[in-house]
Amino acid sequence: MIKAQERLDTIRDELKKNVGKRVDVRAKKGRRKIGINNAVIEDAYPSLFTIVVLKEGKIVQRHSYTYSDILTKNVELKVL
Repeated sequence: MIKAQERLDTIRDELKKNVGKRVDVRAKKGRRKIGINNAVIEDAYPSLFTIVVLKEGKIVQRHSYTYSDILTKNVELKVL
C-alpha cells in the first residue's frame, strides 16, 4: 500500500513539473476504444489533473483524469 502511494506522489510531482507543456495523450475509452489527442496539461490538483485539447489556439475539449489512471495505464502521457 505504501509503495502505491509513493508511486502516486511521484506521478503527481512529475505532472506538476510539466504543467503548461504539450503532451500526447492515449486514453482508454472503453471496450477496444482508445482516444489519442495532442493536448496541454492545464493544471494538477491534489486528486486529479486536467488537460485541454487545442485546435488553432482555441480550447476544443477539456478532460480530467486521476493519477491512478496513469498508474493503472488507462491513460498514457508522453511529454513533447
